[in-house]
Amino acid sequence: MFIKNHNKTVPLNTILFSSDFPPQDGGVANYALEVSKALTQASHLKRIITYNALEEITNPLIIRSQLTDIKRDLGQKRGDKISLFRIVNTLMHYIHLFAMALIEWEKQTKRNDYIVAVSCYGYKQIIQLSTLALLNRQYTLILHGLDILSNRKQFALLFNYMCKKATRIVVNSKATQELLLSFNVKLANKCHIQHPIVNIQEIEQLTLLPVQKLSERFNIPLADKTLFFSAARLIKRKGIDIAINTLADLHHEFPNICFLIAGKGEEYESLQKQIIKLHAEHYIYLLGYISEQEKFSILNESNFFIMPTNSQSNTDFEGFGISFIEASLFNNVVIGGSHGGVSEAIKDFQTGRIFDFDTTDSLSELSAFIRYLLTDNTKLKQYQEQGREYVSTHFSQMEYTNFIPPSKIEL
Repeated sequence: MFIKNHNKTVPLNTILFSSDFPPQDGGVANYALEVSKALTQASHLKRIITYNALEEITNPLIIRSQLTDIKRDLGQKRGDKISLFRIVNTLMHYIHLFAMALIEWEKQTKRNDYIVAVSCYGYKQIIQLSTLALLNRQYTLILHGLDILSNRKQFALLFNYMCKKATRIVVNSKATQELLLSFNVKLANKCHIQHPIVNIQEIEQLTLLPVQKLSERFNIPLADKTLFFSAARLIKRKGIDIAINTLADLHHEFPNICFLIAGKGEEYESLQKQIIKLHAEHYIYLLGYISEQEKFSILNESNFFIMPTNSQSNTDFEGFGISFIEASLFNNVVIGGSHGGVSEAIKDFQTGRIFDFDTTDSLSELSAFIRYLLTDNTKLKQYQEQGREYVSTHFSQMEYTNFIPPSKIEL
């Protein structure tokens, strides 16, 4: 594959930029990994630039960005206690980042390289990527939803400039596309949708742990349980507190319920206190970080995947929710919120249910749905089978051409 450049034909080299990359977890890291695989398969990937810690970098293609360790440390610099000096210190911090970003792009890229930026969240990434536009580098900007919500409030002019200068914009869902176009409708012609995917072939090659091994590893009795599972960064918009309350109420009626929650985050301690307050320690468990093997092994045994996502009064955004399609692949009934792109990951009334968890009515509806399936095994199996088929059909392939405009490539 080649890129045309002033009547010359030279190899198309692509630089992938992503703040997060495996072994880090989360939606951005997973998306970046699948983009890198698509580019590698097409022999395009030249380098990956990320903010990962040094000990996390094992791939020779990965370079740790020089901007990773540049921090403002507000209140720690001399003069920060005085308003004027604090502003000057912050301005100097931004200038430092800007200069280092320019140096890094000049060092790591050539003028004919093409850059695919998988994330754009927070001022550091905004500064780093805005320098691409100033250097007239050609790039694709990938947006996930929360980045749009945050940037249009804090860095509207700079974010709009970056979007306008991008050769192509890729979003992870129709909901994210609608959010972007509500910010600037003129971006419609360059905006394309590429949902996250699950690599079915790789997952099927994993050695999954049987339920007995899982019980031993986590010291939790799992045999003959009706297993509910959540795997997420433990933040408010994931709604894990809603799931805990709902399943605690249902446990009186269905004592075989067991709820496993994987992940860490700012809500971890609060959720632990909630579980203790409900006297639910013997059937609701916080697992903390778990491996991919452990996650898929649990999904292979669980019946329901529940993550009551919500918008936190329109201050947060769930761009898609790859965890839902991973769960569907393993025949789980999936339950999520109606806000953002979750309605594209869950086919309502077929692979699971979507509720508006920004309203209180959703709680009784959620309980009623779970109760309905726990008393109708035939319907439960129908939802589970439809989930796997839905994922296999819609979320199993990512093509590199979604990220590089056809006009840049000559076959």
